[in-house]
Amino acid sequence: MKAFIIGIWVLIVALGATYASAYFDSNRKAPGAELAVASVVQAEKTRVINVPMIANGAVQGFVVAQFGYTVDAAMMKKVAVSPEVFILDEAFRTLYSDDHLDFAHIERYDINKLTTHLVQATNERLGATVVKAILIQDFTYFSKQETEH
Repeated sequence: MKAFIIGIWVLIVALGATYASAYFDSNRKAPGAELAVASVVQAEKTRVINVPMIANGAVQGFVVAQFGYTVDAAMMKKVAVSPEVFILDEAFRTLYSDDHLDFAHIERYDINKLTTHLVQATNERLGATVVKAILIQDFTYFSKQETEH
């Protein structure tokens, strides 16, 4: 009989300790703090674009570019058109019309300025903050002489 009562007592103490531990652990967060819900981010890649570089009324070469981009998965479901269309259009327009793009020293081109502009312009055209970041997959300049050989 003594062993039975001791067994019940151990069971009650163990259950009480488990309940107390769970109770205090669930109330441990700071007052007013809420759990942040992480948004799901998808990574995508654009197709390659070729942008002609024109100077002195003639094609001097081509910038070949490909971009990667991250999007908010929940926001992607709300837009009717893929962001890729707008990213490539904005990239083409920006590179084609940029007077600061020096063909001879393409490595000095401000890539951060380009990617920031592409994110902002794409999200404006989509009417929502869908694109989180744009990354450079490929950014190369080929002179006209290199393409003829």
